[in-house]
Amino acid sequence: MACKLNRAIAFDCSAIPQGGIEPYVIAINFEDYRAAKLAADVTVNGTSKEITSILLPNTLMGYKFSVPKGSNIVATSPLRQVDGIDGFDHSVVVRAATITKLDLDEVSKMRFNKVVLIVPLSEGRAKVYGGNVGLRLLTYDVSDGDAGTSGTVSFTAQTDSREAPESQIPDLVAKAFDLTSLLVASVNP
Repeated sequence: MACKLNRAIAFDCSAIPQGGIEPYVIAINFEDYRAAKLAADVTVNGTSKEITSILLPNTLMGYKFSVPKGSNIVATSPLRQVDGIDGFDHSVVVRAATITKLDLDEVSKMRFNKVVLIVPLSEGRAKVYGGNVGLRLLTYDVSDGDAGTSGTVSFTAQTDSREAPESQIPDLVAKAFDLTSLLVASVNP
């Protein structure tokens, strides 16, 4: 069996990870991310297995979706047990701070176009959800009558349950990588 355990996990009380997620995600069209992986423009450290570089061609960029104060992002990767193709269902729930028609149209495009979502962690690294099979729009909710959530759109992007699951848990992006290098400069201050 090629998947035998081969690493012990020690508790390091002097380096306890800080929990939490930064108040934004970066969306990249899945085809663009996959093209970068196929061209070896996604570099992974051989020892830590963390992504150290993502190089998208100049015409292909990531898009920042900001959330209101407080995280309002829930990112998970539960195990999907299916005969012969066990894997992980990556899922990211986001409450984006916008009600503009142009922004809502962008979110709704995930119905027809798979995406990869990069979720920055409070401790400095980030996780890549959907990096191998992509994520599709699962839920989309604008509740204009709810005073607690008005001015926002809630959406869930998730591994398509009708397709193969992700083979791995989300990839980890190293602290040293500057996520802003992926963003469209004209719309992200």
